[in-house]
Amino acid sequence: APYLGLIMQDFASQLFSSEVATEVAFLPENLGLPYEELARRVAEALQMVGLSHLVGRDPQTLSGGERQRLAIASVLSGEAPILVFDEAKSDLDPAGRRQIDELCGRLCRGGNTIISAEVEVEEGAEADLAILLSEGRIVAKGSPKEVF
Repeated sequence: APYLGLIMQDFASQLFSSEVATEVAFLPENLGLPYEELARRVAEALQMVGLSHLVGRDPQTLSGGERQRLAIASVLSGEAPILVFDEAKSDLDPAGRRQIDELCGRLCRGGNTIISAEVEVEEGAEADLAILLSEGRIVAKGSPKEVF
């Protein structure tokens, strides 16, 4: 399994398949996993981001928020222990942001490490550790309450 999963700010550049299920299956399929494991990972990743009902759709027909959640599901299917979110919630509505925040909380409680780069400071309120950068330099480090 991959050690690190990356969800980029430009999530659309991560999507290239013509079907939602195929998109999510790409990573585990390339890991050479057996079909049963592949199917489990696809179903689980889509369920985690609330897209199970769109399994047969073309990603190009999805809304921006749905495509962003699809990019997240595609990375989740690799089951990497470390996930890097580069403004991975930028196109989500408030409900979608809450859903992904809750998912991140569950993943962290399950042993995953999540590194999240955000422009909006309130996006880091639930983090264990916050690091504030300015012009590429660390200017503050601590709990979100201490930093922000």
